[in-house]
Amino acid sequence: MPWQHAPPAHGSSFTEYDTSQTTVVEGTQHTITIQLWLDQQTALPLREDTLDNGSVTEDQYFDYDRQRTLVASYPSDEFSVSQPTNLGQSKSETISNDPTPTPDNPPPSEQDRMTEATAFRSQFGLPSDPGTVQGVIDDPANDASVDQFGTPLSPPELADMTQRLAVQAAAPQVDAYGTAHATDYAGTYIDQTQGGLVYVGFVANGPAHMQDLQATFPYPSRLRLFTPARSLSTLSALNDQVVTDWEAGTITGVTVTGVGINTQANVVEVATPSGTVADTLLLQAKYGLGVVAVAGTPTDSSASSFTFPVPPVDSGLFMYHVTPTGTTGCTIGFNVYRGGFASVSRHFYALSAGHCGGFGASWRHPSNGPIFGDGRDNTVMPPPTGGNVAYSDSQVLSLRFGHTNRIFLRSAAGNNPVHQGRITSAIHQAQRGAIICDAGGSSQAVHCGELADYRVSHAEDNGAYVRGLTEVDYHGRCDVRAGDSGAPVFYSTAALGLVTAQYDDGCGSDTHKNPEGDRMLYSPIDQVLGDMKTTLYTGG
Repeated sequence: MPWQHAPPAHGSSFTEYDTSQTTVVEGTQHTITIQLWLDQQTALPLREDTLDNGSVTEDQYFDYDRQRTLVASYPSDEFSVSQPTNLGQSKSETISNDPTPTPDNPPPSEQDRMTEATAFRSQFGLPSDPGTVQGVIDDPANDASVDQFGTPLSPPELADMTQRLAVQAAAPQVDAYGTAHATDYAGTYIDQTQGGLVYVGFVANGPAHMQDLQATFPYPSRLRLFTPARSLSTLSALNDQVVTDWEAGTITGVTVTGVGINTQANVVEVATPSGTVADTLLLQAKYGLGVVAVAGTPTDSSASSFTFPVPPVDSGLFMYHVTPTGTTGCTIGFNVYRGGFASVSRHFYALSAGHCGGFGASWRHPSNGPIFGDGRDNTVMPPPTGGNVAYSDSQVLSLRFGHTNRIFLRSAAGNNPVHQGRITSAIHQAQRGAIICDAGGSSQAVHCGELADYRVSHAEDNGAYVRGLTEVDYHGRCDVRAGDSGAPVFYSTAALGLVTAQYDDGCGSDTHKNPEGDRMLYSPIDQVLGDMKTTLYTGG
């Protein structure tokens, strides 16, 4: 258009991106198409159209000179500068805005697949002798489970794991019962080594409570009773006191790196760099026997990494923040929206970890591709006011195109991108031992572990404290690495949260020197959605 001012340094051609989705509104099917035109030179938007069943409902042009101030509005010497003293010297530097992406990690070796599969099977109580593991890996018919659980499983094993997920999905009913009997209730954990049995704790009246639960729980044969010393309400109050003292700086003699509740051990675990007996004794002198020290120092760094994504913006893709000083990256979380019931009245966003970048940061995929989103609301950058405490590590990226409910997964060979995961709901999971999976853009694979602690508190690098996180244990498998921050945490089709940090328990680094870890912290999805004032997108 002759009246439209193009972006500064624009080119002479554009690229058009079209995305479509079908939805039903009040019984009528609507095909919503988004057409976006980007200037090829700058990757900045020129025009965006929204069409409903082929009819344009919104037509927006981007004008980059709308509020221009003329030079004549300023004094004649407004832009003058004094002559430099070193007029005879000159220096020229070129800063690349299009760095070459780091090459892919090599595909996993046969030994890598054996090690990963053996550890997973040991963790979940499946046969893990070398002959069995090798036989399962060698049968290509077993690769269908890789996208769901990150490792090959035989059909009966896949059916067993799927059944465990169904039991896990019903476990919040136990928590609801426990909340109604808080004086006696001590929490729940799931024992995966025993096939996913659900252990329910009561400090008093256990048999009577179990009889009530077995009458209403859909899988009564999976329930088991345990009788600990402390109720969940007692542990929660103790956890809150330790966290408050940590944030206030009143815990002396011990360097605290995290705090959380372990329902199976019936204690509050306080992470310290070494987790020594001496640390435990110091803590118990202040808080009693309900507190123990464990080793761990979580990190939440971003990374420089790799993937081959294309629009639309799928969860699990690695995303790049390109600056004059280099390229860093995190992972795209779930897609969300704000606005009304009809798709045409919604504005779409992608979630990610807040520590990855602040307001206004522009994100691309791949690193030399178009900008797909811009940082907006953020819980931890800058650090929150009113006590420097947040309850999730999250941010929203305002999407320029391509919302979806898909999770970016890789084929069993680990080298071809596929799109098989779809998210249809959001749940809060708080049972120790529950199966928890993530799809990191840096680690480039689906990995599943067990929920370890919840209501975990974590200190960000910028001094902010984040409460209410959940810890996942991969039992020695170094499956989470820097750059996975923001990645979708899920099981089956249910969204659980966003990756926040990983514990580097001697795992070292990958081939690109990105730190790895065998434990992970995530921000629960219900808190993230509330903090970001968004709704999870499940429409396709």
